[in-house]
Amino acid sequence: MEYRDEHGAFEIETRWKEQLFYWEGSDGVEFQAGWGVSPGVIDLDSETRWEQDAPAWAVGRHALVLARLRERSGHTVGVLADDDAHRWMEFITR
Repeated sequence: MEYRDEHGAFEIETRWKEQLFYWEGSDGVEFQAGWGVSPGVIDLDSETRWEQDAPAWAVGRHALVLARLRERSGHTVGVLADDDAHRWMEFITR
C-alpha cells in the first residue's frame, strides 16, 4: 500500500505472512516476520547497526522508517540490541 506524509512517499508491501517490504521508490528494506503469530512481528536493526550498514538513501532514516512501520504496517515492530547476532532485515533495490 502506498502512503505519503510530510517526509514524502513510501510503500509497505506484504508478501505471504513472513515477508514485509518497506519501499521509498526503488530502494527498500525486506523484513522476515515472525511466523505463526498475529499480528506479525518484525525487528529493525539497532540504530547503530542500521547507520553502519545502510545504503546512502537510508542513512539518518532509522527513526522515520521505524515510526512509519509502527504506524502503518499492521505488525508489531521492535528494534534489536546492538549486539544481537540475529538479522531479520536486508536493504534491497527493486
